[in-house]
Amino acid sequence: MSVSQKCQYALRAVFELASRHGDAPTSIREIAQAQAIPPKFLELILVQLRKAGFVESRRGAHGGYFLAVGPAALTVGEIIRFIDGPIAPVITDMPICLILPVVQPINPNGHPIHRYRNYLQT
Repeated sequence: MSVSQKCQYALRAVFELASRHGDAPTSIREIAQAQAIPPKFLELILVQLRKAGFVESRRGAHGGYFLAVGPAALTVGEIIRFIDGPIAPVITDMPICLILPVVQPINPNGHPIHRYRNYLQT
């Protein structure tokens, strides 16, 4: 599976908002600084995520972005499919999964891909 830089930024933004769930809305500047995402690119990504219903925004001095639903209601797979399209296994020489480093390393010669597909759907 190959994940675009845009998708990685989208996931990091969603993770940041999830970590602040229940707090006041978070500004683009705060998300960008916390996740090392270029602010202008982040703004475009957040607009897309808002139109898709993943996040909401509030205008004004105390405005910003927040998750539209609770963190438990979102999946990594939903975000990846929205930004990059359908998820499909990709044969690669890379020994590890870059997007999910907490999961066991991917062995393209033996590990069942369904384990990762199931993880992305939960």
